[in-house]
Amino acid sequence: MTAYDPVTRSLPSHPEVTVVDDPYAALELADVLSCSLNGTGISTVLASTMPGRHVIDGRNLLDRSQLIRRGFTYRGIGR
Repeated sequence: MTAYDPVTRSLPSHPEVTVVDDPYAALELADVLSCSLNGTGISTVLASTMPGRHVIDGRNLLDRSQLIRRGFTYRGIGR
């Protein structure tokens, strides 16, 4: 599993998680995008680079209709 966190830049150590400094690297092999922070730099265009087509948007930051048009399964928390 790969993770990207622009706020803390460090996540708790876990043997199955590789933390990267670049959102493109985090999405390179991703099946699911979970977006839970404002200011992550994650955009609908960036999400479209990942091979998986599932998005969990914990802050309703991404363009839902655009993601659905691009073939994503979208779940906005609180909607």
